[in-house]
Amino acid sequence: DKNNYCWLNLGGWNNTQHGVESIVNGAKSQIATCPGNIETGKWYDIELKVVGDSIFAKLDGKEVFATKLKANTLPGIFSTATLDEQTGEVILKIANTSTEHTTAKINLQGKEIKAGKLIRLSAKNGLEENTIDNPTNIYPVENYVTTEKNGATVEIPASSLNIIRLK
Repeated sequence: DKNNYCWLNLGGWNNTQHGVESIVNGAKSQIATCPGNIETGKWYDIELKVVGDSIFAKLDGKEVFATKLKANTLPGIFSTATLDEQTGEVILKIANTSTEHTTAKINLQGKEIKAGKLIRLSAKNGLEENTIDNPTNIYPVENYVTTEKNGATVEIPASSLNIIRLK
């Protein structure tokens, strides 16, 4: 159904790798990836075999995947941070795939924070998507973040992606 399926992605990620990806209850995950690309205008022989929960994929006779599907059983909080050296901004991305809201206490020791901006995408239960009839079910909302001397405290709703930019 539309909330539970998988696919073979050849030449994905800007034509740098291949992958087996799945959607389980509306949540996307990568099952397996490997380096690879696809040449424009070239014909390929693709063999895909599914046996139970195992997937076997060959590209021009060479096996690229022999893997098992796995359920997305890891709802939680996932985050990453980076420093934009040109602007001096610290950019944090926090995804909350759980059904519970939480609070992120951000502490950037040694960096004085003067301003913050939050861009958020959130959904009622993580299964919503935009459609032609309802194109704004999920859309980015921008807000300012109240900062402290070297960080901020930000509420993180359930089923949300939060991009926080601190200067």
